[in-house]
Amino acid sequence: MQLKKKIAIYDDNEEVNQRLNLIGLGLSIDLLKSVAEASIAHASQVTKNNATNGYGTYLYQHLIKTLRDQLKTHGWTKSSVNNRESIISPDLSTSIVVMTATQGVCVNEPPNLPTNKNPKGKKFIEDMVKQFKDSIILPLFEDIPNQKYWVLLHYRNQDKLYLELSRPNLMTPNCKYISGYHERVFIGEISLSGKTPNLDKLIENQKINIQQPEIKVARRRA
Repeated sequence: MQLKKKIAIYDDNEEVNQRLNLIGLGLSIDLLKSVAEASIAHASQVTKNNATNGYGTYLYQHLIKTLRDQLKTHGWTKSSVNNRESIISPDLSTSIVVMTATQGVCVNEPPNLPTNKNPKGKKFIEDMVKQFKDSIILPLFEDIPNQKYWVLLHYRNQDKLYLELSRPNLMTPNCKYISGYHERVFIGEISLSGKTPNLDKLIENQKINIQQPEIKVARRRA
């Protein structure tokens, strides 16, 4: 574990699994990677006749479904409130939401922090943040007393999918994007080589919509 600017970062295999076990029953590197592997296989079914962002949509939807399927056996339950899809731990201490993220996932080089790729709306903010109406930089994500709010961030480039489970604590001034974290737990990367044949063909004919150039840094947690 490393501490940088008050963000607790876990990027060692043993420490990551220990922290995941404390976050919620059944959580592990193997479980979360298996969820991602299954979702990649599902999303690889897209063809040029799907909608433009078909792969991303398939991947996001299946990550939610597979995470719920895998954790149900450990007593977790799903929650769908105000279009916020989440899964809640058996003791109600942990809420996990899946988010498509920017390329900072698994990068431990501030200020290149990952954030949600798509802006969040008013209902999301009302559910997630206390006293947000009177604060420019929102202090905490504490949606339910004694329940911690975590985001399973995933970022995909042409070669790999990166995963981390992190607990946010700040929003941008417009309240649409995460801008800070209490903790970041690096799950690692999954190679897409040979696993996305249809997507590979699509990439040849269109540019992936990336807001900024790829960060050329060494990522932690392979």
